[in-house]
Amino acid sequence: MSDDDRTQLPNDSSSAASLTPGQQFGQYQVVRLLGRGGMGEVYEVEHTTLGTRHALKLINEEILERSDAAERFKREARVMARLRHENIVHVDDFGELDSRIWLRMDFLEGWAFEGEHYPSLQELMRAKGALPENLVKRFLIQILQGLAVAHDSGAIHRDLKPANLLLDARGNIKISDFGLVSLVGADWVQSQVQLTVARSMADPDATRLGVSGSQAGTSTQALLGTFAYMSPEQKKGSEVDHRSDLYAVGLIGFQMLTGEETAGFEMPSDLVSGLDVSWDDWVKCALALRLDRRVASAAELLGALPTSSKVMGLSDLPQTSSTNETSPREAKPQADEKPAAPVAPAPAKRQTTAIGKDLTIILSEDQELELKWIEPGEFTMGSPEKIVEGGFLGFGGTVKQAGEPGRFDDEQQHSVTLSQGYWLGKYTVTQGQWEAVMGNNPSHFKGRDLPVDTVSWEDAMSFCRKLTERERSAGRLAAGYEYTLPSEAQWEYACRAGTTGAYAGDLGSMGWYDKNSGNKTHAVGTKRANGWGLYDMHGNVWEWCSDWYGDYPSGSVLDPTGASSGPYRVYRGGSWFIDASICRSANRGWFGPGPRYLILGFRLAHSSVQD
Repeated sequence: MSDDDRTQLPNDSSSAASLTPGQQFGQYQVVRLLGRGGMGEVYEVEHTTLGTRHALKLINEEILERSDAAERFKREARVMARLRHENIVHVDDFGELDSRIWLRMDFLEGWAFEGEHYPSLQELMRAKGALPENLVKRFLIQILQGLAVAHDSGAIHRDLKPANLLLDARGNIKISDFGLVSLVGADWVQSQVQLTVARSMADPDATRLGVSGSQAGTSTQALLGTFAYMSPEQKKGSEVDHRSDLYAVGLIGFQMLTGEETAGFEMPSDLVSGLDVSWDDWVKCALALRLDRRVASAAELLGALPTSSKVMGLSDLPQTSSTNETSPREAKPQADEKPAAPVAPAPAKRQTTAIGKDLTIILSEDQELELKWIEPGEFTMGSPEKIVEGGFLGFGGTVKQAGEPGRFDDEQQHSVTLSQGYWLGKYTVTQGQWEAVMGNNPSHFKGRDLPVDTVSWEDAMSFCRKLTERERSAGRLAAGYEYTLPSEAQWEYACRAGTTGAYAGDLGSMGWYDKNSGNKTHAVGTKRANGWGLYDMHGNVWEWCSDWYGDYPSGSVLDPTGASSGPYRVYRGGSWFIDASICRSANRGWFGPGPRYLILGFRLAHSSVQD
């Protein structure tokens, strides 16, 4: 351990808080103390000019005495600010005042559930003990989706525990303190945890974790909480990677299911009568003591969650039975939901690629796929930038022009010209259409007119290639054309349909998102189309695009196709699972091309073959 890491254990709750309600701290007025942990204090504050509420974390003063503190904070705070996901608490400002480093984060009100108020998963678990399976699965999906994005960005949490899993007003999980261990130094945290554990062993009463008591908590309790969820390699002081976070998720999942603190020789189904036994394998793969035997990724752990009708049949995550909703495509209702075998193309109706006209592909006797012709044109891609004057290290300052709510920095506006027209699916590809081409149905939610979901980028491209080969061999595909995914520019151009705002119209009437979806997908085409006759461009399922994810070019561009390479593929449009701001026309998402998520689908494009 270096000299910088031999720090004295922080004073506990007996010491006064650094700030008091009503006190002015820079441009903020303190409302109340929200919590106190091993690395700092968190306050609810109000911006004195804008009147907005935020959470402000003050970093412990002794951390700042480390020789590398200034450079570490500058580097890691920027990483934290770039980490954006609906299940991660966003850090959007950072500064130093009166020799105190502070971070500004989203302020969450907490969840009002069954007559009580729960700021975080910790309070909910302490009050309720074992939670219903459907609620456990909902929380785990949200945690793992947030972790998947963070891990793909190279970020590791290192301090994942129920106290850091905050709850918003709708009962959604938001992972807090992401990157904070890296910011203050993993060695420092390790030394403080070891001191705290040693102190608790010497005087158990002094560090007892009570169920009741101050909501603000103490630094000792927080550090003991950190130790409780540490992976074996963390407790040994060995090297860690993203799989250390997955160990914590496994332990949290075990506790939510059983109400017990630790997973010993008994598995969840041993402890809870009637519990789906597939939870046992899920817990085992997450809590493997050795890294090389532990589940490899958050995406893999997400995919391993039980999918039985018992787990999925409750209100928050509905049954995967077929839906009674019908699409305006007038597809024939099907009583039998068994996967359909691939159907040989019917040669009776010859298709041609007629420039300027809509196109219909005959997939089987009862399945057609309609594509709309999209004229070439110009548009402004991206969203208006938030303009700020002043600030510190790129954070803070005075807002002179507001961007769209929920806007991210990767939405830089630029002029795009699409010189060639193309065809784009009138609807996202449905499960019936997928079955007609691929012969199976990977979807989480079931129904022939529902969008196909739980498909990776590679899966979507496999569909496109198979359809191209089938139509070409049958003589129904014009030379030089293919079925593929739209480019990101083609997708946004078609989504906007000549509009320039955050959405192509009223979101509530055009899209399925968290406030109106009922936590499930819906039959395609049951909401209003945009101005060019395309349905569900906002919400329902995210839609894969062909591009590698990368920064937008500056200036005007002609027929852009994204970055030349990279680890992530782009998806667009938002989904049934997330809030309105993520369904904006300009919002960009990205995942690796291989993982499958129940929020991901795609829309077919038809265009000339790109060199």
